Amino acid sequence: MNHQHRYANGKCICCIIPPHILESIVKNGTQSERLLAQQTLLFDEQLRSERIMQSSAEAEQIQGAGTPRRNRLIYTTNNSTNLPGTLVRREGQGPSSDVAVNEAFDGLGATFDLFSDIYGRNSLDDRGMDMIATVHYRNRYNNAFFNGSQMAFGDGDGRIFNRFTIAIDIIGHELTHGVTGLTAKLEYHDQSGALNESMSDVFGSLVKQRVLGQTADQADWLIGAGLLAAGIKGVALRSMKAPGTAYDDPLLGKDPQPDHMSRYNTTTSDSGGVHINSGIPNRAFYLVAIALGGHAWEVAGQIWYKTLIDPRLTALAQFQDFANISTDVAGHLYGQEVKAIVAKAWRDVGINVVGLLVSPRVPGLAQVGAVSRSTDKLDIFVTDQNQVVYTAAWEPAFTDWWHGWWDLNGGRAVAGASVNGVSRSPDKLDVFVIGLDNRVYTAAWEPTFTDWWHGWWPLNGGVAAPGAPVTVVSRNTDKLDAFVVGTDGRVYTAAWEPSFPDWWHGWWPIGDIRVPQGARVTAVSRSADKMDIFVTDVNGVVMTAAWEPAFTDGWHGWWDLKGGRAVPGATVTAVSRSIDKLDIFVVGLDGRVYTAAWEPSFSDWWHGWWPIGDIRVPQGAPVNAVSRSTDKLDIFVTDINGIIMTAAWEPTFTDWWHGWWELKGGRALPGAPVTAISRSTDKLDVFAIGLDGRVWTAAWEPSFTDWWHGWWPIGQ
Repeated sequence: MNHQHRYANGKCICCIIPPHILESIVKNGTQSERLLAQQTLLFDEQLRSERIMQSSAEAEQIQGAGTPRRNRLIYTTNNSTNLPGTLVRREGQGPSSDVAVNEAFDGLGATFDLFSDIYGRNSLDDRGMDMIATVHYRNRYNNAFFNGSQMAFGDGDGRIFNRFTIAIDIIGHELTHGVTGLTAKLEYHDQSGALNESMSDVFGSLVKQRVLGQTADQADWLIGAGLLAAGIKGVALRSMKAPGTAYDDPLLGKDPQPDHMSRYNTTTSDSGGVHINSGIPNRAFYLVAIALGGHAWEVAGQIWYKTLIDPRLTALAQFQDFANISTDVAGHLYGQEVKAIVAKAWRDVGINVVGLLVSPRVPGLAQVGAVSRSTDKLDIFVTDQNQVVYTAAWEPAFTDWWHGWWDLNGGRAVAGASVNGVSRSPDKLDVFVIGLDNRVYTAAWEPTFTDWWHGWWPLNGGVAAPGAPVTVVSRNTDKLDAFVVGTDGRVYTAAWEPSFPDWWHGWWPIGDIRVPQGARVTAVSRSADKMDIFVTDVNGVVMTAAWEPAFTDGWHGWWDLKGGRAVPGATVTAVSRSIDKLDIFVVGLDGRVYTAAWEPSFSDWWHGWWPIGDIRVPQGAPVNAVSRSTDKLDIFVTDINGIIMTAAWEPTFTDWWHGWWELKGGRALPGAPVTAISRSTDKLDVFAIGLDGRVWTAAWEPSFTDWWHGWWPIGQ
């Protein structure tokens, strides 16, 4: 069925039970349940098709004086459909013997008080409009609605739904449709309709929280708790905290609400999924309220209300529009810190606020994955403290600097997990991470992908320790080789080429070496189709192995690399500064940075190890190295004092390495990784997680006469 909402004067009848629940009952219920659900669907459709909404002239007749006043009128139809029915309680009268009457009376009052006391609004229309409700509407009617001038509540059937006055947030929800209809006039279809529904959920929840005196962390964030009858598997109609989890029942079906734009439901039913996709802005509000703390109706509620009445919010507003305006409103009302909180909440549901970059918060010892997919283009990757994989991008054409951060296709991993990227040919990206289930996952991007990233796909059953790095190298155009330390401590590899019709091949163990789980396997291609890999094994021995197409028996090695020693699992960084030349770096057992080198002309194999200066770095910390042009090397570490340091080598340096230099005052946790990349000849960009958990960057070019520029946080 496709129950589109029809309009009168641009407005609609808004019912609390969405069509998809009633349709599920028609499909799954008993004969009597199906019949009742069909009747409700038909009746709701009839309501929507009638011109029930008041015209402007009629609305004038029901509006009260301009001074603030609360005037509640509760009627009953005694199970008929004649609205408003018989008046049974009015403002100033004491409680009725009818519990539904009292619940409606109290709910109308609580809604009036929220909008009046907190937001300075005089009833729904801001002109003192009477608060009217009718109870006992129809016989066993499984719904409640606001028709533009009043509420109507069914009694429920007692089998699936209890009486509809039982949940005060439902009352607040339906009445808020009146506020929305008289302010933003959000049209009731697709994203504008989902925003309409979300506004009602937000303020309905705030009505309940205020009555109960709850802070954001005390609230249940459920819409319609208590409405589902005993025996129904569910807690409410919707969950703002966890959309998609409110119910999972053989009769009602499973809650279909998404919590992120990557799961947005494109549908023609329910007026374009207005009750479904509202889960996305609902969760954004929840995240804002939780981040701010205290009473959600105060700061968070003020931001949402001011956004609702902002003239920039048009009748056809999309989620992006509401995100942009609410973030701007937050900044104007409460400053940059709150603005950043609102922007982050929207980003966490997959919506990036236009013109505002907010850095994820990342554990301090995490590494920023970085790749240059073509000249002067940069892409970076992190897993934040909430286990979300994020990406951001920079190109010279971006006049507003970095773009992002984007939740990368719903990727999830342990907080701070390494996300490693590689460009196998110009403008093609592949990224790899260990997922929350310890499996190796990959995703891919190409310019031809009009729907952005593809993936995540589990990579051939590969598994590793939580957060372990997956190292990937492209040894030739469109060829990929991946390496990881498995859960048995062995080094494994897998390979992909376009000619593989069955996707990736592997995983294969490389020899019988044992390495601490979670350690990095460093891989480098020193020339086309030649690979060298490096690890520090469980005994603290720096080991290497090599592969070339001429090796018909697979990998050669492992070899103890010239007696190099470090703490078990320490990262050995490798770089090829020109064809068939290798330089490697590791922090030794004395905390100094050591290097060794190999060239084909070295008849006695590797040369080294040599200490580079007298810097001290935490044992096991990575030394990051990059070759910015042929035979030029730059290395980076965070020392024992948390100072980001750099040193450089060129063939013209007759006195060997120059440095160490403090890199422009950069600070991070001692031993924190500093990722370095050269996006074009002689240009350097470095990235690190700062002491505030944000991603920071600095840059160097030969034209910079004042040395490095930065550090800049990539987002607020």
